[in-house]
Amino acid sequence: DRLAVASICLQAGERAAKSSMFQTARAYLKHGIDILPPTSMWSSRDSYDLSLRLHNAAIEVSYCTAEFDDLEVLVEEVLSHARSFDDSLLARATQIYSLGSRTRLPEAIQKGMDVLNELGEKFSSMNPSSVQVGWARWRTRRLLRGVSDEALLRTRPMKDPKKLAARQIMNHIILYAFYARPAFPCLVVTRMVELTVRH
Repeated sequence: DRLAVASICLQAGERAAKSSMFQTARAYLKHGIDILPPTSMWSSRDSYDLSLRLHNAAIEVSYCTAEFDDLEVLVEEVLSHARSFDDSLLARATQIYSLGSRTRLPEAIQKGMDVLNELGEKFSSMNPSSVQVGWARWRTRRLLRGVSDEALLRTRPMKDPKKLAARQIMNHIILYAFYARPAFPCLVVTRMVELTVRH
């Protein structure tokens, strides 16, 4: 019965969020989380999936309502119980956005780098030298040699979920890096172009 009610709360919370009724959504999602059996919230497959969905939805709604303390608590709950890195990805990404929106840019960039490392997109430095920037630009120009704009436009959309997630994270940290790490955005841009061409 508790799982059934929590599932209804999730549906109601998601509908309210889609209608931009974030406070209402927050109340539904919080009730859904509270009603789950605490001893088995993350243990069985059914309750794990439902709990993960409730927490992820609540994290996004907390971001929309600027309830950042709640967001951090919910993120920690997901990170401590997620069964795989993929299960924690939405929570991690929302945490990065929230840090950036609070102008905690170095933290947002570092969290983004940690996620990118897990996704297989490692960067050697956040403070690259002019030689490293020049090398990245040269590699990108070489990769694009002989590739027309039309050929790029005809490529199939990216499908790999890890590469798509990496692009999403890069898209956000590049904005933060412009203010906090001025030389770093060039490495991010060249990597995004490389991902586009290769994937």
